[in-house]
Amino acid sequence: MRTDEYARCNALDLAALIRDGGVTVAEVENAARDALAALNPALNVLAGPVPSPPPATHGTFAGVPTLAKDIGWAMAGVPQEMGCLLAEGLRPAEDSEVIRRIRAGGFSIIGRSTTPELGSAFTTESRGIGITRNPWDVSRSTGGSSGGAAAAVAAGIVPLALAGDSAGSIRIPAHCCGVFGLKPSRGRLPTGPQAGEVNSGLTAAHVITRSVRDSAAALDLLAGPDTGYRYTAPSPGGSFLAATERPPAPLRLALLTASPFADTVDAGVIAAAEDTARLCEALGHSIEPIAIAFDADAAIDMLVTIWSANILRAVRRIEAATGRRADADTVEGATLTMIRHGETISAEAYLAALDQMNLFCRRMAIAADTFDAVISPVFASPALPHGVLSHDRRVDPGVEALAEFFADVFRRAPFTVQYNLTGQPAMSVPLHVLDGLPIGTQIAGRPGGEESLLSLAAALESARPWRDTRPPVSAARTGVSA
Repeated sequence: MRTDEYARCNALDLAALIRDGGVTVAEVENAARDALAALNPALNVLAGPVPSPPPATHGTFAGVPTLAKDIGWAMAGVPQEMGCLLAEGLRPAEDSEVIRRIRAGGFSIIGRSTTPELGSAFTTESRGIGITRNPWDVSRSTGGSSGGAAAAVAAGIVPLALAGDSAGSIRIPAHCCGVFGLKPSRGRLPTGPQAGEVNSGLTAAHVITRSVRDSAAALDLLAGPDTGYRYTAPSPGGSFLAATERPPAPLRLALLTASPFADTVDAGVIAAAEDTARLCEALGHSIEPIAIAFDADAAIDMLVTIWSANILRAVRRIEAATGRRADADTVEGATLTMIRHGETISAEAYLAALDQMNLFCRRMAIAADTFDAVISPVFASPALPHGVLSHDRRVDPGVEALAEFFADVFRRAPFTVQYNLTGQPAMSVPLHVLDGLPIGTQIAGRPGGEESLLSLAAALESARPWRDTRPPVSAARTGVSA
């Protein structure tokens, strides 16, 4: 199997070819490793290798190569360094439940994808892993924190890669790299056995793909509670893959283009969201422009508290495992400021922030209750140049400086974190390319509403196929080299 032939296949395509005898598992894996070897020097998507298990012979995705993000996906005995010098050499003792399900589904994990330090930036660059580059323009960011996953999928290295989303970390890289990214509802995928919830419930896990069907089939494989779960999303009416095979019922859709963080949004990004709304209207859905009241300052204060507390907890666990201490030599500037602030947060202040998060969820749910989904941009601009959102910079001590840092970040990423706070599902759909850079459109659904979102996404993909829209650095382009 030639590398360019391999790279043009989605995950379900490859699984079908293997099942029907058109190619062997070994041929597919060799093609994936050839693509990785050819393109990784230009893109830097690989945080490290993973020992190859025996070839899978069963499961929906038997023999399909994938990458596991180097944070949140524990693999027994395999390094999990999280883009962080402090965590160098850290090796979990047991697999996470999602890794168990990925392997049970037949996937072959061929490596760990890059992530920024502790997965806490909207760009994938750090002291620990260097810069991960966008296959559309290597001078641009991939977004973060699942930037290695998104770049690898966009470049055809793997058809699907594991990802996670705490404030936009699936949807923003999908937007920057021109691929499909769904953040599921809170509680849809298991978090065990290492955690009951991640980042106080902000984090949702899933995959980044080139096709809607791959995302839906992977959700069928990964969704559902594990033993001892704290909470789980309601069970769907049927399979998520089946939802992509039927047209959605007429939906009442809202269109939101004003930044909730009171900053400007690129005109081309707004135009892409508006064009998506018109396409939805042409498919039989109704559209209503809306504005949502949003207290940006209160949201920043809440996020500073919750995020800093979780960063402190993560760092303390790494310190205990490695025997190292977090300081200016082992963590980046923004991380160190969050650690120092986290040390000052009282139990009362942390619980008050969780109460505020709960009230925010209620207000957002009431505001959007009359709509089936909300269309908006994903990000305030196309992919940014490297360095703009890096956490490897000085952030002065004190909550005021940290609040300013967070405000600067969320002015550039103003549309995604709301749905981590509420736990609603949301996706980035890659319908547009502007001046050589992809533009995703976010569509956020009701809690537990992944079936409706996937059905709509499949209809959009059918109406305006993006499958053959490839970046300049791609294994699907015969003769392309790194």
